[in-house]
Amino acid sequence: MKNMLMLSAAVVLVAATSEAKTGIYAGGQLGFMKQAVKMNADTGNNDQADNRRQAARANLSGMSPGVFVGYSHAVTDDFIIAAELAINGGSHKAEMTHRDADGEFVKASAKRKMDFNPAVMLKYKVQENFVPYIKLGLDIAKNEVRMTSRQEPGQRELPIESKSRFTSVRFAPGLGVESVVSDSVSVRGEYSCAMGTKKKSLSRRITANQTFKTDYALKSTHFMKFAAFYTF
Repeated sequence: MKNMLMLSAAVVLVAATSEAKTGIYAGGQLGFMKQAVKMNADTGNNDQADNRRQAARANLSGMSPGVFVGYSHAVTDDFIIAAELAINGGSHKAEMTHRDADGEFVKASAKRKMDFNPAVMLKYKVQENFVPYIKLGLDIAKNEVRMTSRQEPGQRELPIESKSRFTSVRFAPGLGVESVVSDSVSVRGEYSCAMGTKKKSLSRRITANQTFKTDYALKSTHFMKFAAFYTF
């Protein structure tokens, strides 16, 4: 009987401890993102072989506000695991224009609109107000590439336009630190990087012998984020 009471007390204690360190949380974040983009534009003008193609590098960068919701669970007193989903807004654009000697041009642009970040976070409590963590997640982003082309000025009243919308999915690990402000409120700072290159091409045939074309390479994306969240 005594052993049963001790076992019951231990089970209740473990459950209470787990419940106190487990919870649903939600918050908001403000971050900065930067993504390198390489674009190649080709007017396909065989008479101007020296200047028919041009390459440019640009950056998609700017503020990236977002919200997130997650659930954390204490595996031990110091080790915590969490699952989280973040949605980040903002619209970031980069563009280039290539014009050859005949006046024919290709204008290329790349835009990143919105991204979703599901992730698993492994946290270790060094102190109550110092909790570093590793983040293993995905960057699922809405992208758009666009090509506007036109032959000699006055030959066509309106430019010819081609565009493509697509979703890129890349592995996005990160590192961060959390700090407890009160019993329910915490803040954190985080760096993450969506790794890998996403390539896309657009082309438009103008004549039987001429095709305008643009190639895009969306490089790795870097994020710096600062957030506050409430645990229910």
